[in-house]
Amino acid sequence: MGQVGDGRTVLGGPCHPTFITPNNGTKRIQVTWLIYLTAIALIVTKWFDCITTLRSVNASTETNAFAARMMRRFGVPRTVWAVFALVLGIVLLSTYITLRTDSLFLQVGYLALGLPIAAIQAAVAHTNATGRWSVITRAVLRIHQR
Repeated sequence: MGQVGDGRTVLGGPCHPTFITPNNGTKRIQVTWLIYLTAIALIVTKWFDCITTLRSVNASTETNAFAARMMRRFGVPRTVWAVFALVLGIVLLSTYITLRTDSLFLQVGYLALGLPIAAIQAAVAHTNATGRWSVITRAVLRIHQR
């Protein structure tokens, strides 16, 4: 805990959910929690995507050509967990940077990119688990077939 020049007490720092700012303290807390929830959604949906990929996909059924080549070269489990590790690193680093900045533009951009990506990952995991294609996974397939 510390004191600001005008005598207010501040808990934690800019990443702390109760950080107080002069004009927009409530907005800061709301955006911070949305960023945390988005990061959790990205990691959890990628985890389910990986688990369902391991159960139902092989190199010949993978629709992403680059991923299929990597699966043939290194094996499905290695490729899946390497992608998970890469995504985890990117999410953690980008979340850290986003929480450390005062740029509302960057914070909203993180949410605007992160939430749709989490939704796509969830849809892919659902398709892998059930074999039923959704509007989202059909769109992803069309992109992969280009």
